Amino acid sequence: MPMTNPLASFLLPTLLALAATSIAAPGQDKPAATPKDAAPKDAAPKDAAPKDRDAAKAAPKAEYRDGRLDAFYIGHSLAADIPDVVAGCFVAAKDRGGKLDFRFREQHKIGASLASQFGEAEKPESARCPQEPTFGGTWSDEFAKGEWDALVLIDSVPREIGEMPETLDHATRFAKALATKSPKARVFVYEPWHCTHSGTDTPCMYDRGPTMKLPWRQRLVADAPMWDKLVADLQRAVPSSRPALIPSGRALGMLVDAIEAGTVEGFTSRKDLFDDDIHLSVYGKYFVGLVHYATLSGQSPVGLSTVIRKRWGAALFDEVDHQGKVHKAPAPAAALRMQEIAWAVVQGKPVPGAGKAMKKAAGK
Repeated sequence: MPMTNPLASFLLPTLLALAATSIAAPGQDKPAATPKDAAPKDAAPKDAAPKDRDAAKAAPKAEYRDGRLDAFYIGHSLAADIPDVVAGCFVAAKDRGGKLDFRFREQHKIGASLASQFGEAEKPESARCPQEPTFGGTWSDEFAKGEWDALVLIDSVPREIGEMPETLDHATRFAKALATKSPKARVFVYEPWHCTHSGTDTPCMYDRGPTMKLPWRQRLVADAPMWDKLVADLQRAVPSSRPALIPSGRALGMLVDAIEAGTVEGFTSRKDLFDDDIHLSVYGKYFVGLVHYATLSGQSPVGLSTVIRKRWGAALFDEVDHQGKVHKAPAPAAALRMQEIAWAVVQGKPVPGAGKAMKKAAGK
């Protein structure tokens, strides 16, 4: 669970970092189907989801100077494998003529809030949460090197509106520290989601806040303004950081709408996107990685190959993973649908076929 857990924080970070790692993909031999239009039309269908549409503001891309986007991720288990998928998307984009490379490092700490993550720099090195040395590092050491183009932050969940001042405080601290050596870097807030048991008779661990009794899909809509306000407040606090939202939570909601409407081939329910009640499955990670890629690069993921290799060379799909499982790549039509939804949400456009399911989830 993405909760603060001292024992897990002490014993598991290195194992999770290794299990959640990968590098850019080599040859792309399984391109997704190519659509007639690279992105959904501007006109909103009658059943478009207005709250999601209005909340999902287009997030301008990161800036880069040398043909490579350098991103530092600060996160926990909801960020596991996400930068790896992003790296794979950049490789796939280069294979079809793109010119931008991607490099990432991360500070990964199980269940950690931004307050806990920031506090790592104040500890002696021997007391810090261990970071895998090739792709990981403590934020203060990494920021001191400079030349970062993007910082991606995700706070712990559950998180409710009363805790947002703490989130803003530490996001501001990170943004100011980053600007010392990387003054042109942008800060991106990774929008999370809550336990899928939200609003049911099955309790979510540590859950709290005014939206905790709402069903999962409705809660995403209710929580969206909280994250939009955080980005706006961070913009006022550190204008030079030009913060933007990575709308992962609301994008997952739209994808679930499409799945429940029967428009994502091979997917039957929300459960296909999760390994448990909050952590993403391989398919959920692939989709959220598309949202990150589209936001950070400003480029459409539509038509990219589904061949993704993680940082240690293991394939995301169609190979035996560290648990002895093989996850088949999404069918070309399903991959295309996921890519279109990710791109539409990042652009702040409506997602055709998702509105009716959203209204049902909201009780309308």
